[in-house]
Amino acid sequence: MAILTTTEAMALGQFPAAKSALVADLIPIVQDAILEYCRNHFIRWEIKLGSSDYVFEDDTITDNSGSTETFTTEFFPTDGPFDVAIRGSYNNNRVFQVESRTATVLTLSSGHDMVPETPDRGVTVYLVQFPKALKFPATQMIGFAMQKYSMAGVEQFSLADWSVTLGSGGGDAGPGGWPTGLLMQLNRWRTPRLM
Repeated sequence: MAILTTTEAMALGQFPAAKSALVADLIPIVQDAILEYCRNHFIRWEIKLGSSDYVFEDDTITDNSGSTETFTTEFFPTDGPFDVAIRGSYNNNRVFQVESRTATVLTLSSGHDMVPETPDRGVTVYLVQFPKALKFPATQMIGFAMQKYSMAGVEQFSLADWSVTLGSGGGDAGPGGWPTGLLMQLNRWRTPRLM
């Protein structure tokens, strides 16, 4: 499942019902921002399936290995949606939402298209499990994006004879234009970058 559902975001953020489509559109954007900022894909390392015989198509991952270890035997959820992380691919190393699965095929949710690829090396598919506590900062990020994201980092703008100053600016914007106070809530899940 995504970091949170539209229903959860609507309830936690107390957003008006008229904004539900916008909230649904913002969830994957906020999820990607959290994954990038945290440098953490929330992988459950013990639930995985590796193969050098995967085929990635627009909306499916197919395991053509013929192995007895399958998406069924390796404890992937029986029904969707759920998230997986791909590692070892040339073009698809990221998190995807799966709508359904069989023993050998994962079908992705709408809007989670892959780059078609037949890797000739070992690729591993991992189950992703987001901590429940991420729902709160994710909801706050959705609220921020709905109200202010287009103005993040802007101190002043003018149109003809009209001018607006938006405060001291600058100091509160962190990576991606997100407020630093909001990003600080994510720091406990952030993976250190080793140089």
